[in-house]
Amino acid sequence: AELIDPKLKACGWGIVEGSKVLHFCKIFCLQLDALRAETQKLEAMYQKKIDDLEVLKKSILQKAFSGGLNLDLKDSQITTISKKSSHQVNQA
Repeated sequence: AELIDPKLKACGWGIVEGSKVLHFCKIFCLQLDALRAETQKLEAMYQKKIDDLEVLKKSILQKAFSGGLNLDLKDSQITTISKKSSHQVNQA
């Protein structure tokens, strides 16, 4: 706005008392700051989800290659075989 008002004056517009240019620039900057903060928060949340999914993927692959995972595609169930007991998890 400090750059816009002088150019307006040079073009013959003059500086109007209570110019809205500076006011709207300040509001716009505050809105951009709020959006940046929200974007960073969402980015961190999604990065955590990606990291958690990577850990889950590694766990499932480790169980699959060690023989601890039994896929029953007919019933859409995954059975985890452990030494103590078997657990069934329904797939969504």
